[in-house]
Formats: sequence, C-alpha cells, structure tokens
Amino acid sequence: MSKIMMAQNYFPDEWIGKWKGDVNIYNGKGLVQSVPMELHISKDDSALQWNWTLLYLPKDKPKDERPYLIKVKDATKGHYIMDEKNSILLDGYYYGGIFYSSFEVQGSQLLVTYRMQGKHLMMEIAFGKGEAINTTGGTSEDVPPVKSFAINGMQRAILKKFK
Repeated sequence: MSKIMMAQNYFPDEWIGKWKGDVNIYNGKGLVQSVPMELHISKDDSALQWNWTLLYLPKDKPKDERPYLIKVKDATKGHYIMDEKNSILLDGYYYGGIFYSSFEVQGSQLLVTYRMQGKHLMMEIAFGKGEAINTTGGTSEDVPPVKSFAINGMQRAILKKFK
C-alpha cells in the first residue's frame, strides 16, 4: 500500500487576499464611529508564516498601518503567534473556522475573532477593563467563585475580498 502525501493547509491559506470594508465601533449607546479599513493577507517567504496587515483609513487622519506576521506555533493544537514586529507576540488559536486571540493591554482586555461567513471575512473585537466588576458564587466546594467582566464596547467589520 502506498502513502499519499498531502500538503498541510493552515487557516490563513484560504483567507489570502486583500479585504476591505468599514469597521463599526459600538458602545452601550450604539454606533459611535465607522472607519474604512483593509486587511491584506499574503504568504511570507518563510515557511509557516503569513503577512497580516491591517490598514485603518480614516477620512480626516493619516492611515494607520499595522503590519503583523502570523506564525504557526503548534498546528496540532491550532496555536498560532501574531508577531507585531516590535517585541509583542500575541497568542492566537484557530478552532472551528474561527481565529481567536485574547489579551490585555494597558488595563483593557480584548477578545479578537476573525471568521469566514460566506464570502465575507468577519472581524470582531470585544473590549473592556481587565478588572472583575462582580464576583459571585464561592458558597461551597461545589459552587466556585465566578468573576464577571464588563464589555465596554466592540468593533465589527464585514470585509469583502477585492484582490
């Protein structure tokens, strides 16, 4: 019996291209701001890493370009690293068709997700303070303490491929 070698596919491969749309920023009062954005994903020259560039294109300010590298950390665990190219490395995980990254910066917690929805690439970022606003439970060994965290806002972009 012969073995058939198959090329390994990693999550960014199917998302390669240039995507654009508006990122809408919400808080408890509703839509606060909408900013045009693009996401450019391409294969890097190095094995098992991809260029991932976010561009925010506000009409009244200079563009904000954020170049990252996505690197495979452990494909068997869906574990990737988002390298900000400035000594910041963010862990990310690809499960069930969704890329997740959760981190805290300057007292704010962020949960970032990317996923394909039909022909669109969806980006969502939920954010809030890194401190618990409520702790309940903890009344017995069977009921552990549970901390709740505020979500102060979110960003959502529905991106369409243009190249």
